[in-house]
Amino acid sequence: MYGSQKISHKIAKVHEIWNICKEIYHLKVEGRGISRNIIPGQFFHIKINELPLRRPLSVFDVKGDFVEFIFKIRGKGTKILSSIKKGEKIDLIGPCGNGFKIFDSRPIFFAGGIGFAPLYFLAKNYKRKGVFVYGVRRKKEFVPFKVHGHRFIRVSEEEGKKVTDFLNLIEDDDIIYAAGPRDMLKKIIGFSKRRGVKCFFSWEERMGCGIGLCRCCVIFTKDGNKRVCVDGPVFSSDEVELEWL
Repeated sequence: MYGSQKISHKIAKVHEIWNICKEIYHLKVEGRGISRNIIPGQFFHIKINELPLRRPLSVFDVKGDFVEFIFKIRGKGTKILSSIKKGEKIDLIGPCGNGFKIFDSRPIFFAGGIGFAPLYFLAKNYKRKGVFVYGVRRKKEFVPFKVHGHRFIRVSEEEGKKVTDFLNLIEDDDIIYAAGPRDMLKKIIGFSKRRGVKCFFSWEERMGCGIGLCRCCVIFTKDGNKRVCVDGPVFSSDEVELEWL
């Protein structure tokens, strides 16, 4: 476990929501006590109208009594969420899951697409400065935020560059943090295993209950099946084998 806390049910108010780039939205909610002790890498499970299943959103930032999220429209649920209005109430469960652990080593962050959200929050809270590599498929998908204090590299496949093109920046004493598409994560995990570099990654799975009861979001590890919603979403590369992912 890399840092967790007791989850709770909360009703917050939408402070702001806006479309920041193609199909990607920035949601800012406000609620007394909602932002207390959130660990980078954790998420909130959000109820969307009358849909039976909640949607998990990683925490992007925390400021005072405000919690911020970045999400991409991927289906009916996130499409409905994108139309929520300022001042409306929003039903949340969280913060859920295990977050990232911070070490003294130089951090190297690899963020692909919407994986920018949890790593931005982590990098912001990291005292040791390192390198943050952020990549998307098309330039119009870049979110308009920059990670300050770290060397910031922004690339797009449209311009012929991928996040994994920068694995050569990693030194043996560094620590890797990764969040993004599975193909990207597999390459980074494989690299970390070959080089023996410590790596922590955030893994996505479709979730049901979000609190570990339904067991529909499992990932197979060396210790057996683990639930992404409560045992993750952050895992160590030491826990998995590439052929299991």
